Amino acid sequence: MKKKILGLVLLIISIGCSDLDTIQSPSELDINKYGTYVDTTLYAVSDTFITGGLVNTANASKLQIGVFENFQAGFLLRFKYLPPDSIAVDSVCIELTSDKKFGSGEGDINVAIYEVTESWEESANSEEAWHEDNLPVSPIGNAVFSLEDSAEYKIFLDDFVPTLFSKWQQDDSVNYGLYFKIDETGSRAIKDIYSFESSTPPKLIFRIDQDTTFVRDTITTGEDASIFDYPVEGGENIFENAEDELYISSGITAHTFIKFDFSGIPKKAIIQSADLQISIDEDNILDNSNHSAYYYLRSIKEAEEDLSSYTIDSSFVYYSKYDYFAKDIGDTISLDNANQVSLGSNLIQAIVNETVISEWFYLQYMNESMDISVKKLYGLPDQPPKLIIRYIRADKSGL
Repeated sequence: MKKKILGLVLLIISIGCSDLDTIQSPSELDINKYGTYVDTTLYAVSDTFITGGLVNTANASKLQIGVFENFQAGFLLRFKYLPPDSIAVDSVCIELTSDKKFGSGEGDINVAIYEVTESWEESANSEEAWHEDNLPVSPIGNAVFSLEDSAEYKIFLDDFVPTLFSKWQQDDSVNYGLYFKIDETGSRAIKDIYSFESSTPPKLIFRIDQDTTFVRDTITTGEDASIFDYPVEGGENIFENAEDELYISSGITAHTFIKFDFSGIPKKAIIQSADLQISIDEDNILDNSNHSAYYYLRSIKEAEEDLSSYTIDSSFVYYSKYDYFAKDIGDTISLDNANQVSLGSNLIQAIVNETVISEWFYLQYMNESMDISVKKLYGLPDQPPKLIIRYIRADKSGL
């Protein structure tokens, strides 16, 4: 009978929720016979952030164009499957649909349109060449984009280069598309444009004259990629001037690293839940409210002391129990109940049992290739990140 009761106790522990209020159990299932619930808070012993490399913006559901607080965005666009050159096209128009903006600017922004003269892939933003001054492009004209929500932009190629579309028809190998780039400076705003991966893709609308009638057709298939830049030096660079702040950012990427000391957790502890909490500095105009406030939480299994190189534990790829997500909850980045239980009973338990070595915790935006957003966080020494752990201290005979 004792073995059956003990089995029930362990089952209850393994599926227990993360509510910090003690649940009164029947006397025959009294956990306190075998151990004690303990709630403890670990404070970070070290924290930092590192700006990442160039992110691949392929497959994002939106593009961006504009400038805000020195962050710049533009995009590449190429339509595929054009009509053959045997079909004479009378006029050609590109139609783009926009959504919201990031930044405080109002009115219009000026956009330069370039003909791209070399091939590119949707991973273009991850290539250094697209962040240099000698880009393989030639300007063909300008357009004005409204910063109002849900605006539509119509760009008539005939107004710029009447023969451009027919050239693409005659030889698709020279159809490298167009590059849309901000043509002004100053803190205005960055506009969201729906991409080919969205439900409102860019359209290429062309008109074909047929005797006394005309046919209007549309192409909505192609390739695109946002190009993000932050061309500032020294005093203007928020990342280089950071003091005690931590940053997580998308577009121009930054990742936060946090280290804890688990030596104070008893070796016999049975971890029920763990919640990572980081306070958000809300005095930050670069926090893009249009960006999804969800984050990947990963474990670094080995790293150089200065984090010049590190290896993220890839267990989350193979086992869902090691796949953790954090999100904004009020003024704190935190975990929901399900992720608290999973983090505690799996990763933290393995760290305490010394079956897993974790050098750091790592946080990044879940959608860091989508758009520009910068999350500013508090860190050591004033408001260190913390890990709130709930466990059973198995200090009684029989457990």
